[in-house]
Amino acid sequence: MLITNAEPDEGSPYEEAVREGSIALHRLQEISETLENFFRWKELPDYVFWVEKYQSAAGEVPYFNQTPVDMSGLLRQAVFTPFDTVIALSATLKIGTSFSYWLGRVGLHSFSDKPVRTGTFESPFPYDKNVLLNIPTDAPAPDDEQFQQFVNTAVTKLIEMTGGKTLVLFTSYESLKQTCAHARKQLPDMELLQQGEDDRSRLLQTFKEHIDSSLFATASFWAGIDVPGEALSHVILVKLPFAVPSAPLFRARADAIEKRGGSSFMQLSVPEAVVQFRQGFGRLMRSQTDRGIVTLLDKRALVKQYGRIFIDSIPPTKQCFASLQEIVYTIENFLY
Repeated sequence: MLITNAEPDEGSPYEEAVREGSIALHRLQEISETLENFFRWKELPDYVFWVEKYQSAAGEVPYFNQTPVDMSGLLRQAVFTPFDTVIALSATLKIGTSFSYWLGRVGLHSFSDKPVRTGTFESPFPYDKNVLLNIPTDAPAPDDEQFQQFVNTAVTKLIEMTGGKTLVLFTSYESLKQTCAHARKQLPDMELLQQGEDDRSRLLQTFKEHIDSSLFATASFWAGIDVPGEALSHVILVKLPFAVPSAPLFRARADAIEKRGGSSFMQLSVPEAVVQFRQGFGRLMRSQTDRGIVTLLDKRALVKQYGRIFIDSIPPTKQCFASLQEIVYTIENFLY
């Protein structure tokens, strides 16, 4: 049978088979074009190409990735130019007090076809009364060999203080495993859930239903999860979530910025980390009646020049920037 892109005759006994065949053909054409582009990568400097290995039921399989280094032109062509009005809404469009990073990424910085307006709508959630932000000033620097031990101790103490109800967000799965193992030894009677030990959706459901449990997670748990109420009363962010600099797409975008004479750290690393940080912070308050704590164990937010950008990017809260022991006392007073 010859499969083409032609639409099948309605009512034909082959209608479903032809439709499925057309979909498969379209997918094969996409794969063929991608593989062809891999061989022509030097002719396509505006794209980045890389191969990843994925585990499937059939074993390890390669996954070929192709993506534009800069999406702004495509977005202008497909979205902002053809439509009379486009409304973009998100809780993470601003970096600090500015929309500049997002406007640049989507191609609206120099967009003159239509007026571009930005605005901030304050959250209805009472962050200033219901949220306590902690940063321990006695934490070692993240690149210090003592940092992991500090994380182990701090996370265990904080979970014990709040009686569970804690989401601990890591940037490294190895660090996650070490801290969870330590906490389980010290807190054998508490339910400590670890990402990777069960299906993601089941872990999240268990965390929601078992009020006194705690969840150790990374990657996808920084965003897109909704746990309102007492089950999530404390979010611990182990590190500022800077991207891995060797990741192919990140590296390509960083190189492009450096070639233009810019600073890839301030123009890419910091803004992307701020977006991720805000997403992690946002796991706590999911309703107007929620109340709880966010603890960041990375004191770079206090001692580095760029650190203020992270603090300025979240709503005003109660704050405790002090030693870990003082933070424990402050949490006790805040909660009880």
